[in-house]
Amino acid sequence: MNLFAKIEGTVSRVGAFLLFVATILASVNAICRYGLSFSMAWADEVTLFSIVISVFLMQCRLEARGEQLSINVLEPFLGKSSLGRNLMFWARGVVIIGIWIILVIEGWDIITMNFALKTVTSLLLFPMWIIFAAYTLGMALILVAWIWLIQKKARGLSASQGGTL
Repeated sequence: MNLFAKIEGTVSRVGAFLLFVATILASVNAICRYGLSFSMAWADEVTLFSIVISVFLMQCRLEARGEQLSINVLEPFLGKSSLGRNLMFWARGVVIIGIWIILVIEGWDIITMNFALKTVTSLLLFPMWIIFAAYTLGMALILVAWIWLIQKKARGLSASQGGTL
């Protein structure tokens, strides 16, 4: 098993676990709120952060598998030529890598600022820098996914074919 597959598997399991936790907490809290007339305010906070962190972590898997949301407006005009597909791959890669580099750099600034200010969540008093670190990790993993895709492309393999990072 290659390095990227291990990273992808770990991220998928963590993301699925966080989504499971969010689903259970939201369901129990809804039953308590509407059926028993009390709610657990902390559960809303945990649910929110679990879902957001799960989404950020899963982005690298979606990107590496080409399952990320994409709008293929130009593909019909390019036809099925390998040149057109290669141009679209590299254009997409340059844009995504550029955007995510900016977001990782800005994310690091937000992490360090929240760490220095010792900001916490409103109910659980959980350190915000840890939450922002999870977001930034998800962003950085997209860069890892694109490094993996680029090395695959350079070797003439599709993302679904074998090879190691």
